[in-house]
Amino acid sequence: MPIAFVDNKLIEALKTIEGNNSNEPVYFPAHTFEASCLRAGISLSDLEKRTYVSIMKVLFSFLKSNKKEGTKMATQQDIDKFMS
Repeated sequence: MPIAFVDNKLIEALKTIEGNNSNEPVYFPAHTFEASCLRAGISLSDLEKRTYVSIMKVLFSFLKSNKKEGTKMATQQDIDKFMS
């Protein structure tokens, strides 16, 4: 699926994110994007004021800064360990 409205520099930067699983289907891309923005502290009114590329660059920066802090998305194995 081609990525629309994203510049080449951002496309290359997004490829560097560890754990980026492009094989996993995204059923609601617009809602997934909005949810990611909200998790990063970007409000819906912020989305109205900025371009898609600008917001994606903010999200990329947010993801990179979280990786440096040692945070990661929990896997099912992590959840199983926690629950046992």
